[in-house]
Amino acid sequence: MQQLTGINSVVTQANRIVSKVIPSFSEYVSLVINFIQLLATLSAVFVLAKHGRKITTLMGNLLLGIIDILIGILFVFQSWQPSGYFIFVLLIFYNIVYGVTLGPVVWLYVPEIIPSKIVPFATMTNWFGCSICVLFTPIVIQLNGGNPYPVFMFFGVVTLLLYIMNYFLMVETKGKTKVQIANSFRKQE
Repeated sequence: MQQLTGINSVVTQANRIVSKVIPSFSEYVSLVINFIQLLATLSAVFVLAKHGRKITTLMGNLLLGIIDILIGILFVFQSWQPSGYFIFVLLIFYNIVYGVTLGPVVWLYVPEIIPSKIVPFATMTNWFGCSICVLFTPIVIQLNGGNPYPVFMFFGVVTLLLYIMNYFLMVETKGKTKVQIANSFRKQE
């Protein structure tokens, strides 16, 4: 789920993406975006303590999906001069939302819902998904004449579909024991 929001595609391609719309600023984009994400991740402790895993995940899915689609739309209309600055602001907001929500919550949630011996396989799957996204994003951008809008539209739609799936299938684990969590999943069946 983390990778299908497009986070690592955004992080690895940020300079290239912004260079299309604000060429003079593209050298600093990765530094700014990653620093902002670090600050956002530090605040995630408070968000997770207050709101729990499910609502944090749902808000992350919803907001990231909307932001992805908005960025995709702005790249369709990139000839409109202010669109570059809106794209940059949305990329910053995207990293804040990710850093507060899906970035940290997945690493807490997965060990709470599966046996500890399976956690390494879940981690491997996550990083495999990262690799696929990072490898294919530049190819898709190049095939589209350098315009990344299909990448953002794809990730946006998938992230909104994940919102729907998580709304119905995810259980809250905050403050629950392993037995209570297992019972919560059984109640959904």
